[in-house]
Amino acid sequence: MASSRSGSSLWTAAWLRAVAGPAGRRAGAVWASLAVVAAVVMGPTALTPPSVVALLTASPGAAALLGGLWLALLHPAARILVRAEAASFLRSLPSPPLGSALPGATLALLHAPVPALMGAGGAPRAALLAWAGVTALSAALTLLPWPQRRRAQVAWRNAGQGLRQILWQRLWSDDALLRAAAFAGLAGLAAHLMIHNNQLFGPSASTLGLGTVALLGAPAWAAVIQPLAVVHRRLWPLCASAGVAHTSYVAALAVVQSAAMIALCALASLLATWGLPAGDVLRMLAGAVGLGLAMGLAAVPVARWATQSATVAARVLTGTLACSASAVLLLGLWAETGLAAALAIAVAALLRIQEPVLC
Repeated sequence: MASSRSGSSLWTAAWLRAVAGPAGRRAGAVWASLAVVAAVVMGPTALTPPSVVALLTASPGAAALLGGLWLALLHPAARILVRAEAASFLRSLPSPPLGSALPGATLALLHAPVPALMGAGGAPRAALLAWAGVTALSAALTLLPWPQRRRAQVAWRNAGQGLRQILWQRLWSDDALLRAAAFAGLAGLAAHLMIHNNQLFGPSASTLGLGTVALLGAPAWAAVIQPLAVVHRRLWPLCASAGVAHTSYVAALAVVQSAAMIALCALASLLATWGLPAGDVLRMLAGAVGLGLAMGLAAVPVARWATQSATVAARVLTGTLACSASAVLLLGLWAETGLAAALAIAVAALLRIQEPVLC
């Protein structure tokens, strides 16, 4: 009996450490990013929990959209509970009586902010139903037989093309683009609320919308910068030993970062301008291209600066927030013209990058 209890305790401890721990860290990063967004958007005189609950109750489309974005944000963490190698290995071993309930309980904890928000909005029954529904949908998504990811063979026709393929594969394999798209969608919805509540049109709507996207989209920009900053430490020495020019390496980083940022800004802008006249939509999309290009070029020196420290994630977040705040400041001073200044600053920072010395 003592041996059985000891084995059960060891199995549970191993599962919590090897499976629940990594999933919790991923979910914690999402919670922290959403807390930053909520600190800006929500407050006594802004978007309150009761107003969110009223919006979700009155508009099934908004509820479905927000639910989809939430599931996209938490799917990488939820998938660890089922698809991770450690989870598969532990399931093959004799487990304690309650071992089969651990994944479901942990998954429910990952989605705890959903009932917390709706409960604070004065809808406790709806909170429990939403919690159960989101948890069930998340479990169904993790159990779906997703196709195995295969790394495509990199065609090294030239250094730039090969590097771009490697960097894109890194973003796909790390679920960075999925998280970034979800965060960009939330930023776009927040910008839509800002424009709609202030009843703005024309240049005013574009300026406020782009500023909101630039600030609240910081978690999306960080989600793209982080994996490429981590891979830089291994990739650049290999490229240098293969004779790849430093300018080709920096250009590949700039192209991948800029393309990802422009796509994210365009997604956020489309959501922000939903229901506005076509002219306002086109105006903000044009500004989104400028904002995405500026953020993408600035991401390269931010990633390089982050790799100079042991705390890469902290530096990525600090640098991203600095870039977002600078873009908001320039938009506030000169409206869309400030994006040209942001782009010039990003180009100047990019040109000042020096080739690192290999030790």
